[in-house]
Amino acid sequence: MKNNNWVAIIGIVASVVGTLLGAGIGAFVTMHQQETRMEYEDRTRFHDIRLNVYSKFILHAANIASDCQKGIPPDTMDINGANESAASLIIVGSPDVTDGIIEIAPLILQADEKSDDCSQIGNDINAKLLEVVEAMKSEININHE
Repeated sequence: MKNNNWVAIIGIVASVVGTLLGAGIGAFVTMHQQETRMEYEDRTRFHDIRLNVYSKFILHAANIASDCQKGIPPDTMDINGANESAASLIIVGSPDVTDGIIEIAPLILQADEKSDDCSQIGNDINAKLLEVVEAMKSEININHE
């Protein structure tokens, strides 16, 4: 009778250890999957933020360039919006993109200061903006070839 009790006890202990080991492995796998999913969501969220900031800056800069070329007075241009979107872009952009923004920002300020004719400034903004857009596309892996 005593030998049968030990066999039963060993069986119970093995079952408990196996259950605990299985639960531990399951918890580890679940935790790893959760971390992987959260990292992916963070990357996706940052990518979405970056796309939003990039598109806002492109829109503001292109509108200012267009207004300059049309001879629209600077006081009706959205210079503040362009400056705000440039500041946001400097935070989330890559070095190549921020370098381009740093070159465009003074042109936007010149457009604000020139009340007579800023059509050349508009052309300069557009030319530099095309370079920045290419840097943006490269950074976020958009290739239309």
